Amino acid sequence: MDNPFWKELSKQLRPYLRKSSRVKRNMIRTLYGFNDKFEPPKKPITPLEEYLGTLLFNYGELDESLKRFKIISVLIQQYPRLKSWDRVGLNKTVYLRYHYETFLNETYIYRERMCLFLNVLKKRCRKISLSDEAHYVEDVLQGFLKSLEDVTNIRGRHVHVRRYSNSKMEQLMGLEMVLEFSEDLEKLRDKEYRDLRTKLGNEVEKFGADLENLQNLTLSKVLKVALSDLKDKYK
Repeated sequence: MDNPFWKELSKQLRPYLRKSSRVKRNMIRTLYGFNDKFEPPKKPITPLEEYLGTLLFNYGELDESLKRFKIISVLIQQYPRLKSWDRVGLNKTVYLRYHYETFLNETYIYRERMCLFLNVLKKRCRKISLSDEAHYVEDVLQGFLKSLEDVTNIRGRHVHVRRYSNSKMEQLMGLEMVLEFSEDLEKLRDKEYRDLRTKLGNEVEKFGADLENLQNLTLSKVLKVALSDLKDKYK
């Protein structure tokens, strides 16, 4: 999938990553959170290097969150039952619901990562008197938030009002309570479970693909601001 922002960012980072193995190691360790192993550079880091490093880190956070949706869609459609799970009440319905709730929470994490990315750009624009560019980035941010409004509202109700559920999920939860009464009920539970996990797995997978398109569209809108207008101010 075309990703113009990453292509341009990686192109502009390449000279700095080739500068020394120390710079490369520090970039990697920062991305993976190993700040305790950071090696102080022999020369002070330049404002441009600091700016590009911040862009890389914030983009890496977006990319890592985006990958979670592919992982969740796979986990939803699998049920590697373990004997120890029965002891804590982890059945098929609980497993399915847990991963769908993880999906809802990840949408919020992703939303906050994109807000951080764009707000950092906006603040840097204001700091160096690029007021028109700052207003433009704010407009891009509001457009992004509008696109995620529906799923954000669902997640908000899940966290602040009532745990997420739907009629099929409620039906499965009811069946789990009466399985011991009849083998037919267990067969019905298994059928309904398979249908729902396929539906939710496909839903999460499609959401992740749509979100990737939204990310590429959003970042392409601020590409000039981030990698031309702002970057030129740090030279």
